[in-house]
Amino acid sequence: MKPPPGTTTIAAAVCALVAISVASAVAAGGGEQPLSRIAIHRATVAPQPGAFVDASPALLGLGGKDREWVTLRYSNPKPSNDDWIGVFSPANFNDSICPSENQWVEPPRLCTAPIKFQFANYTNLNYKNTGKGSLRLQLINQREDFSFALFSGGLSNPKLIAHSKSIVFVNPKAPVYPRLAQGKSWNEWDQFTAQVEPIASTVPYMIGSGNHERDWPGSRSFYGTLDSGGECGVPAQNMFYVPAENREQFWYSMDYGMFRFCIANTELDWRPGTEQYKFIEHCLSSVDRQKQPWLIFLAHRVLGYSSATFYGAEGTTEESMGRESLQSLWQKYKVDIAIYGHVHGYERTCPIYENVCVAKASDRYTGAFTATTHVVVGGGGASLAEYTSVRARWSHAQDLDYGFAKLTAFNHTTLLFEYKKSRDGSVHDHFTIARDYRDILACGVDNCPETTLAA
Repeated sequence: MKPPPGTTTIAAAVCALVAISVASAVAAGGGEQPLSRIAIHRATVAPQPGAFVDASPALLGLGGKDREWVTLRYSNPKPSNDDWIGVFSPANFNDSICPSENQWVEPPRLCTAPIKFQFANYTNLNYKNTGKGSLRLQLINQREDFSFALFSGGLSNPKLIAHSKSIVFVNPKAPVYPRLAQGKSWNEWDQFTAQVEPIASTVPYMIGSGNHERDWPGSRSFYGTLDSGGECGVPAQNMFYVPAENREQFWYSMDYGMFRFCIANTELDWRPGTEQYKFIEHCLSSVDRQKQPWLIFLAHRVLGYSSATFYGAEGTTEESMGRESLQSLWQKYKVDIAIYGHVHGYERTCPIYENVCVAKASDRYTGAFTATTHVVVGGGGASLAEYTSVRARWSHAQDLDYGFAKLTAFNHTTLLFEYKKSRDGSVHDHFTIARDYRDILACGVDNCPETTLAA
């Protein structure tokens, strides 16, 4: 449906707000980094006559570009659906760079893992019969040359059967960025920003702080984990602009059309009495619902409701002290939707307060506010999380897949929420809220103002 003129639409930016884990790939759900499935320590070199990999162009970065699309053509006379292409940087990845003390692996061997990979049949479903394929891969300038290798044997028993000539950026040695904490390099940030640029360069791209860019012991983070690798939020808060009064705290409010967004920082303390709690209440209470009728709360970790197994293993459905601290604010100020990331999947609740569905889950809500609908849209960033086997009554919709949320305010009285599949943009779940200003003023459970008996 094409929104009419005057409509406010928030699409991929919503997902970015809460699901960003920037340079990381593994989240609290125990997600598996795809590259970790490659048993590179078992890799052998077994050239296959007739197999080849060609890469073009050979020279990248002309015109000062820091990223380029590379086209690969490859062939294997003995093809299998397990064949895959690996990207290596530096281009020299043979056994000459292996440490001499590696006594457990007999040569020929590989001692460098690929920086990305794709199965050879990705663009040709008939690859097993033809043995021919092609790929387009985007590379960024990582200050080293690149080469591409064709492997048989799958990911568990890889055999290098062909490799390309090296390709290189014009300025591969350009000192773009310094090294980061714990041996990590800025190319991780390069890769992430290159991936989001098509979106971030065309629509507002506002982020919310998450565990993998912020948490570190002794850094004032609420969680004393090692998730940030020692970055402590510094690269994120300097690379992305947000209208925060204090960028180190990284919580802020944003009005966009008919929306008021209150973005929390789940990596800093949010409990009653804290500075962030005061910010959240001010953000929710100060909105003019005649101008911004749609009030949205966003946070990375799930402060509301989730059926993720890693919460269930702790006997809970949320971050500890999450909704217990904030649900009175959501109810008092009539937050329409609370959106979270962190859990890699999708889930929607009924309008819920104090663990009870105040209204039946539906695809259309009308009239006075009853309670906040909580949504987890955390598909990106890592492998998908699992749901608990027992489904809670409040869990209306679940989808173990990659996707994003889109909010459309058609006017001051009608809001459409859509959850779309990343693979094809199809709508998997949706609901509308139809509410006018007098419905916002109406009171319900725990949000009626005090009155006086005086005449």
